Amino acid sequence: MVEKAEKIHNLIQGCDNLQKHGIINTDIDSRMSPEDSKVVLMHLLKIYDSEFAPDQIPRLSGLVCGFMKDTGHHFWAAHDEFVALGDKVTLRSGSLGNLQSLVDTKIFPVGIRICQVEGLTVENQKKMFVKWELVDDTSSNNDIIDHGITTCNEDKTSAPNWNDTLWKINLIDFNQLKELTLRVTVHRYHTPLNFLKNLGNGEIALVNVLQSYSTAPSNSISIDVEVSLDQTRTCIVKCELDFTCRNNGNTNSTAAP
Repeated sequence: MVEKAEKIHNLIQGCDNLQKHGIINTDIDSRMSPEDSKVVLMHLLKIYDSEFAPDQIPRLSGLVCGFMKDTGHHFWAAHDEFVALGDKVTLRSGSLGNLQSLVDTKIFPVGIRICQVEGLTVENQKKMFVKWELVDDTSSNNDIIDHGITTCNEDKTSAPNWNDTLWKINLIDFNQLKELTLRVTVHRYHTPLNFLKNLGNGEIALVNVLQSYSTAPSNSISIDVEVSLDQTRTCIVKCELDFTCRNNGNTNSTAAP
């Protein structure tokens, strides 16, 4: 218990936007961006359950995540609510459960890999990880279609590598993929207090990568996302869009660090 309390203390202490004591009413004073809040929440959950993974949320909450076919907007709802909506909805990957036979799940699956990060100093390679998001820039609220977090790189003697991890994402069609932006954030735990630091952010509009394709390719496409670390230094997050999972059904996932 003392060890968990110490980890929570160090985590909160490393968040510059949070006060040191008292209660924060996040309804009127969020203090943190939605993206940063998700990262902190995921790490809090991992402190209490080191095996926790985002794909356990449907089982723990009794809810599943899906999107409206006509708008692409995502939402969480109970099983019977999805059944009532019928073919108006598609369930998101990782939330299918036993509903797959109850609703129309004609989808366009694509895989995403965060392969590695190049250009970091040896020190910054230690205890770093990457958070990624696919964002719908055509929606009024810049809806997050899907997201994930790599495992934490524990070996500072070598560059991080997550080639074996594939996230499978269910979309409406190939054209929807072209409307999305891939955003990445590079984080690192700093010692000795082990507080969380944002090293930098970057993004790329997928239409710039896929503009030469009228239909989905049958192989993988490499994507380099440049991340600004400061005014003079950058690193490259090397990613892949994997279209082969449409045929072989690969669906690997990873927990937050």
